[in-house]
Amino acid sequence: LQCSADDQLAIVQSASECLALVLSNETSYLIEKSNVKHIFTHVRQSLLSSSNDKASSAIIDALKPLIVICSRQSRTFAVSFLSFAIKTYSARERVLWKLATFVSIGNPLAVSTRLSNLGGSSSDEDVATCKVRTILSSTCGKAVDASPSDPLQRCLSLTESIRDMWVLFKLVRVAFQTSNYSFARAILEKRLVRGCSRQQSFMYFNALSKLAHGEEVLAVKGAKGIAESLELL
Repeated sequence: LQCSADDQLAIVQSASECLALVLSNETSYLIEKSNVKHIFTHVRQSLLSSSNDKASSAIIDALKPLIVICSRQSRTFAVSFLSFAIKTYSARERVLWKLATFVSIGNPLAVSTRLSNLGGSSSDEDVATCKVRTILSSTCGKAVDASPSDPLQRCLSLTESIRDMWVLFKLVRVAFQTSNYSFARAILEKRLVRGCSRQQSFMYFNALSKLAHGEEVLAVKGAKGIAESLELL
C-alpha cells in the first residue's frame, strides 16, 4: 500500500479492493489487535506520502474500500484512524472530513462521538458536502429538534453553500440510506422541487418528497402512523 507517485494509485486501489474483499469474507482477522495495527500502519504511511490536498484526496479515494471495511469490523481501527486524521489534518479540512466520511460509513458511532473535534469553519462546497455525509451517517435517523446545534439542523445550514443539484440529490440518497427522512424531505421540498425546470423531474422529486414524509411519520409514530403514512404514499 505504499504510494509515493501518481502512477502507483491504480496499484493502491487494486490492493485496497482486494484486501477489502478478503476481509469481508474473513471477519475474524481484525479481532487480533496486532492485525489491526499492521493494516493501520500501512494505511497511515500511504496517506503521509502525499504533500497536498489533491494527492491526499486521490489516495483516500483509492483506500476507501479498505478504510470502510476496517472501520466496520474493528472499532479499534475506526477510533485510532479517526484520531490520527484529526491530529494530522486539523489544518486541512477537506482531507479531514473526507477521511471522517469514509470512517462513518463503516462505523457511525465512532465518528458521532468526535464530531465536535472535526472543526467546521470552512465554507468550501466540497467540505460542506463531506460534512453533511458524515453527520448523516453518524446520526442515523435521530429525531430533529429546533436547536441550531442539532446535527440535522447543522446539515441543513451546510447545504445552503451547495449549489450543485446533483450533489444535493446524492445527499438525499444518503439521507434515505441512513433513515434521515426529515432532512431528505427538507432538501427535496425546499431545493430540488423548487429548483427543477423539467416536469418529469418535478414529479419525480415530488414523489420522493412524499415518500420521505411517509417514512418520517412512521419513524416518529410507529404503527400508529401507518394510516397517515399510507395517505401520503
